[in-house]
Amino acid sequence: MPAQTSSRAVCVAKIGALAVWALGQAANAQAQGGAELARPGESAQAVALRGWQALRVMDCARCHGRNYAGASGPDLVAAVRDGPRERFDRWMLECDIDRGMPVYKSQPFVVSEKDAMYAYLRLRADGRIGTGPPVVMPVLRAAEP
Repeated sequence: MPAQTSSRAVCVAKIGALAVWALGQAANAQAQGGAELARPGESAQAVALRGWQALRVMDCARCHGRNYAGASGPDLVAAVRDGPRERFDRWMLECDIDRGMPVYKSQPFVVSEKDAMYAYLRLRADGRIGTGPPVVMPVLRAAEP
């Protein structure tokens, strides 16, 4: 029985450490993107995954390239790395129809997910995640007594 107890204690310790990490990631996501970037209990990776999914749904790769590093449209990763957040928001919502960028301010999905799209691109720009969908660690909650 001592081996089982020891194994159980290690498992509980790992789950606790994972929960602390996940809570830190959610706080980090909230701090990076402003108001309502992370939903309650959502990790930075989950926010980034929502952003990646939104970029895919809107087919941004069609102009900005498969990994959003530029094609016929500009490199979104570099734009986020090198420019202010306000510029990203302005281009996302107001756009430049003369250059081929559609206007998205009337599309509720884009408006609601622009912070998540920015979070994904910001994490890419900072080198904290690679291309493709971010890996999401589950947020574990402590068992109720």
